[in-house]
Amino acid sequence: TPLPAEIPAEGRFGLPWIVPRIQRRTETIDELPEFFERWRRRLGCAVIDGPVRWPRGLGDTPDTLSPTHPPCRADRLVAATRMTILSDGSVPVSETDPLGDDLVGRVGDRPLRDLWRQVVEERRELDVETGAPPAPMRA
Repeated sequence: TPLPAEIPAEGRFGLPWIVPRIQRRTETIDELPEFFERWRRRLGCAVIDGPVRWPRGLGDTPDTLSPTHPPCRADRLVAATRMTILSDGSVPVSETDPLGDDLVGRVGDRPLRDLWRQVVEERRELDVETGAPPAPMRA
């Protein structure tokens, strides 16, 4: 497998579009070094994420490896810079809403700029009401 520097310039343009990711959990801790090194060599990048912060209602058990979460300021930064678009084009207010229970609309039905503005507005309102923005999946 060629290293990224060995890939012709035209093939390096825009790499990578898809970045391999693995979640750091007790179940994957032994796989992390090999995973990271393999993909670093192949694509020049890989991401090791902290535990996903799914809503408890979805039944994901907290990982004992890292029971902490980033401070609210980190969640505010994420809430102001990221928008999730589900596979059907739905845009939920919170990225931890994979079922699309609280949507602002759908891509194609409204301009992307309007969807983004509404996502940010609703997240700010939630922050004012609760004292914290919606928790992102990953900080």
